Amino acid sequence: MSWCARWKAYDVVYRGATPIGWVIADFSFIGYGRDDGTRNIKVFLKADWVQFGGLYGLYTTLTATGLCTHNTVGCSTTGAAKSKTLQQWTSDLDKWESFTVNSDESKSGLQDKTLYHPFNIRMTFTGGSSEDTYEYYTRCDSASYFAGRPKACIFHDIMPNLQYRLYEANGTTPTKVHEVARHIRDAFQHTDDTYPKEPGKRKIIPGDYNDPVGDDRVSKGLKRVPYDSPDWRANAAAKTRACNRVAEYADTGLPTPPGENQQCDEFPFATTVQGSAHPYWDFSVRAVDSSQNGAAGLALQNYYLYDRILYYDLDEFWVKILDK
Repeated sequence: MSWCARWKAYDVVYRGATPIGWVIADFSFIGYGRDDGTRNIKVFLKADWVQFGGLYGLYTTLTATGLCTHNTVGCSTTGAAKSKTLQQWTSDLDKWESFTVNSDESKSGLQDKTLYHPFNIRMTFTGGSSEDTYEYYTRCDSASYFAGRPKACIFHDIMPNLQYRLYEANGTTPTKVHEVARHIRDAFQHTDDTYPKEPGKRKIIPGDYNDPVGDDRVSKGLKRVPYDSPDWRANAAAKTRACNRVAEYADTGLPTPPGENQQCDEFPFATTVQGSAHPYWDFSVRAVDSSQNGAAGLALQNYYLYDRILYYDLDEFWVKILDK
């Protein structure tokens, strides 16, 4: 929901081989997404430092313009051009200007009325214009399954990742999700030691933030499915069979079913395409403390909400296990 960048903008004007004017300026940018029912992002900018000379004088104009790039459908900007003299930019070092990138849902033909918009900032000098060579992406949607958050725009230039920690800040006190975090880390790092066993086959468990691409170059990002959907029910049923060592897991499943105050934890999560029933990816089950499993499940639900994870192919996310 937030983004920031720093730029150095500069220009030199020549007469022949002789420089006759120059300007150099540092800028800061801060962007905010929103999920309150309005599809836009707002970008704030300010000059941090400005120096100039020669033809570039106090009353020379420098314009910063926010742009939708590549003409993506449904993208527009409001208040995009911020034009000031160099004297004004210099005297307004602590003053934030802003522009808005808007997204028109009526232009989308995708699930959840999703649209992707690259944007950029152009600096226009006496001698011409300068743009950052890197474009920044926002993704807007009108998904109805986020309670109280019917529409949103987020920044899309990241690997979305859910984080669980093994220990509190002191490094010794286990967190409330310790056993689940340990299970997931073991699934990533000691895959072939997990249950159900896969005799004669190397297990491949997706979702590791530290290993985002598989050996066969297939992305290992997890994709969300709706709770209690057919996919979720198939994953839950496969997990139960593996934990109770029945049906196809009679010889390879969990040796001892979960005991009192324990639950069967599975990874990847039942709310992902890559869950226990997936025909390609492998999975792991383990008996963990019931309260810890509940706390980890609540954290996952909150993560889906606050990181705006969409269903199926419109999103991918990864899991990062931290020591503390």
